[in-house]
Amino acid sequence: MPSLLGGRVDLLVASQPITEEARRVVEFTAAYHHIAPRFVGRDRSKPIDPRPATASGLRIGVRAGTAHAVHLGAVYAPAGAEIVAYPTEAEALAALAGDRLDLVFGDALALFDLLDLVFDNKGLRFVGRPVESPRHFGAGAGIAFRREDADLGRSVDKALFDLDRDGTLGRIAGRWFPFAIR
Repeated sequence: MPSLLGGRVDLLVASQPITEEARRVVEFTAAYHHIAPRFVGRDRSKPIDPRPATASGLRIGVRAGTAHAVHLGAVYAPAGAEIVAYPTEAEALAALAGDRLDLVFGDALALFDLLDLVFDNKGLRFVGRPVESPRHFGAGAGIAFRREDADLGRSVDKALFDLDRDGTLGRIAGRWFPFAIR
């Protein structure tokens, strides 16, 4: 964001979440992708239900300093869950695999990669539904631009619309992402 506001770059294309806080500073194109965060639990015939209504007494791991940690603190801690912060998602998953946590919460793509590459055959899997919270995670990811560059923003929006309409955006996403991103 500082590079964009300082004029060193014209666009910020970094899966920037479209949040109210960010909208106070910059403008955004329409969202071009959205990957909601997920919970990971141990693979059981009846996995732990990750809804806030059933969170009392659960130990939930999360990467420290993230929007995911803020969400857990705002929604799950008041419901009686113990939130345990780790420096990385990998350390949180290791604690889950070691039976020191009940769940891990975080970025679905980062967790997917770790489950696939590092924690394969460790008895962990996604549980529950993706978590939607525009307050904490925004309304998808957009391309940020400075307010004074509205013409550039409209041009990028049109290009994204055209790429989506003809299926190119979906084909590109399918090549790089293991699940739907819209």
